Amino acid sequence: MPKDIEAWRRLPIARRYFTHRDPVVVDATLMKLAKQGSLMRYPPLVEDERVMVAEPEHSIYLGPDRVEILTA
Repeated sequence: MPKDIEAWRRLPIARRYFTHRDPVVVDATLMKLAKQGSLMRYPPLVEDERVMVAEPEHSIYLGPDRVEILTA
């Protein structure tokens, strides 16, 4: 699990990115990282109507020879 997180290169991550892993291990690892201050947790955004808000975005790498989308 830590190697999966390292692969994100300090970019924002979400629990849903690790569906290929045991959910118990994912939750335990994320909780441990949050407790030691290595991971910041943020609550879901909720509109006034009590509906969750989705804000898609991409992180990109702008290299000298190419542009690469780093997010899934």
